[in-house]
Amino acid sequence: MISTKEYKGYIETPYLFSKCHDLPFDIFNYPLFSENSFNLATNKLLRLGNRVEQYAFYQLKENGYSFLAQNLQIIANKKTLGELDCI
Repeated sequence: MISTKEYKGYIETPYLFSKCHDLPFDIFNYPLFSENSFNLATNKLLRLGNRVEQYAFYQLKENGYSFLAQNLQIIANKKTLGELDCI
């Protein structure tokens, strides 16, 4: 189980992008839950990027979103081109 201290660090991290940037899309905002409401069993052996991804998935699920698929690799000619985190 991941500590609430690590999750608190996640929810207190500022966005990389803001409205002041000239982006062709809106920032996806959803309410963050306090670390007191955090209840996610995540393997501590996961790399940090994978754990942060799980925190984002947790936030989306808590806001009523569901996923058709997660972590789909895009492969062409036996070469990994990228990955879709979730659909």
